Amino acid sequence: MFVGLYSVRLVLNALGEEDYGIFNLIGGVIAMFTFLNGAMIVSTQRYLSYYIGKKELNKLSSVFQSSLVINFLISIIMLVIMQVAFIFLFDGFLNIEVDRIGSAKIVYQTTVFSAFFIVNAITFDAAIIAHEDIHVDAIVGILEALLKLGVAISLLWITDYSLEIYSGLLLLTIIISRLIKVFFCYYKYPEYKFKKYDVSRSLVIEMLSFAGWNTFGAACGIFRQHGLAIILNLFYGTVINASFGISNQINGQVKGFSENMLKALRPQIISSEGEGNRVRMLDLSLKACKYSFLLLFFIILPIVLEMETILTLWLGTLSKSVVIFCKLTLLLSLVNTLTVGLQTAQQSIGNIKLYQSIIGGVILTTPIFGYLVLKSGGSPQSVLYVAILIEFLACCLRILYLNKFSGLSLVDYLYKVLLPIIFIVLIGSSINIYINGVIHLTGFIRVLLVSVISSISLIILVYFIGMDVREKSYIHSLISRIKI
Repeated sequence: MFVGLYSVRLVLNALGEEDYGIFNLIGGVIAMFTFLNGAMIVSTQRYLSYYIGKKELNKLSSVFQSSLVINFLISIIMLVIMQVAFIFLFDGFLNIEVDRIGSAKIVYQTTVFSAFFIVNAITFDAAIIAHEDIHVDAIVGILEALLKLGVAISLLWITDYSLEIYSGLLLLTIIISRLIKVFFCYYKYPEYKFKKYDVSRSLVIEMLSFAGWNTFGAACGIFRQHGLAIILNLFYGTVINASFGISNQINGQVKGFSENMLKALRPQIISSEGEGNRVRMLDLSLKACKYSFLLLFFIILPIVLEMETILTLWLGTLSKSVVIFCKLTLLLSLVNTLTVGLQTAQQSIGNIKLYQSIIGGVILTTPIFGYLVLKSGGSPQSVLYVAILIEFLACCLRILYLNKFSGLSLVDYLYKVLLPIIFIVLIGSSINIYINGVIHLTGFIRVLLVSVISSISLIILVYFIGMDVREKSYIHSLISRIKI
């Protein structure tokens, strides 16, 4: 996270606000087409983890090879769509200065090929997660972050065509990290090697149906984020896109903490359903909701309290819109995390057509209402208030849907997730806001002290309020083993 955030500072200083805004704008447009990356990883991993749970290991090779075929075909279709979109996007649709259109087109094409390699590596990402080799995912993630840092540092010595070179080097970084995962999978998992052609037509159709609806849900989320970036660009230009891009960079890095914990829990949730153990599956889903939220809140609280100081230390210069964008984007992620485990629960059960139609349809309205708010004279930040309200509505619908169709107890969600979270947030925020007000230090020392106090207070609150008896017992056993 720290490497990633420092890289952003170097890139912003090297490219300047306008070129950085262009890079985030183009990246947003591409992301609207590559939303299927995360959706397809979850879909493929769902089938792998499900059959691991059912102990039907003979199905794994067929799932793996079918996924490879599906993702290759999708990547080809995606390339065609992106090249058609290229014609219209740069024909007056995007609000980009005329003298930067050429650079923006190069960034677009390099990002298109980045998306191509990412989509074709989806099967290997899913296999690593399904087999719970989380350390491999972590090592490759760290390596990719360090490579991106190297790319950012190289911009200090590049004066001409820095935006074009930056996008090209990022493409190379993505290729290297994906190839490492490909080689690992073929070395570690012999059941996936092509000993025979094992693509099942019926399985391909089933996976495509599941992935299609999962992709629709992911598309709605991506359309919300990058649709907002486009309407902000239409009303306020690329400088606001730079502020919005910075807030998304911070949010992406910080949210990685809770998402990586969910990545470790997801195979267990899905395999429990595969074993026919619905009770354990729902219990793990509720734990995923609670601890994903608390882990994200653990990181976000000191950041929000010291946002201006952190941004000044990080970026050097500070525009007025960045602070509020960052705070609201982090709040949006917190609200989403309230039901993040329930999303995995529904995917493990399958039958996601109605679920994705309802939830995705609600989220899909965000840029529409955001546009109407800006059209009526709203501030740039007002679109995020709209997004937060709609996300809260989506969370309520997820809970009610799982209750009606999957047997989730509303009482369990209230007592195991919501009430502990409410008490910890209220007490933790009150304590830290008070302490923050009486600290008279400045700069990095102030941020460090606030972070330490916040961490200690939240750890105590999570232990006494957030953990149930079994979880406390498990912590005690871990401590005993460490002492031994």
